[in-house]
Amino acid sequence: MTIERERERMRTAGKFLVVESTDDNVALVRKKRFRNCAALRHYEVSYVFAIKRDTKNLYPGALLRAASFGEEIPLASIEEVLFRSLMVNVILSAPQLILIYTGFVFNQFYDDYYRVIRRIKEQYPGLLAGRFGADTEAAHDAPDGIFDRSREIRAIEAVFSSVVLGGVPPADDKGNGFPPH
Repeated sequence: MTIERERERMRTAGKFLVVESTDDNVALVRKKRFRNCAALRHYEVSYVFAIKRDTKNLYPGALLRAASFGEEIPLASIEEVLFRSLMVNVILSAPQLILIYTGFVFNQFYDDYYRVIRRIKEQYPGLLAGRFGADTEAAHDAPDGIFDRSREIRAIEAVFSSVVLGGVPPADDKGNGFPPH
């Protein structure tokens, strides 16, 4: 299937997988905003957290502490945890688009995110990837092929980014929520 046909399928099916940094209160508020956003009402949106706070599982807590205080953790460990988590969610939700929140965890481990996205796209060549949130240097300077930069993807990113910032999602020239479904 060509990328163009996959984009058309995405526009008609509208299944997105949102990858948040961690399940903190701020991310949970964003998730609630997404669910209440009129511009997204025709889309199926699933969520996954790169790091889940779990007192029984010490690894995510250690990962978060390392991200916070700069402790060294083997990069392969971070990549593998993220890869397994995303692959399970890609298999379960069958999204056409993965949207990465470019917040704290992404900015600490952006190379791991890039490798994971590349690995997943190798297994699912039609899967598209976008980003939303902070327009950081790491997000802006992603290697070619990581984030799809079509007009349609950027429009979807704009909706998610405006919701994150608490704004009103952009509308099309008829005043309808964008992207159109």
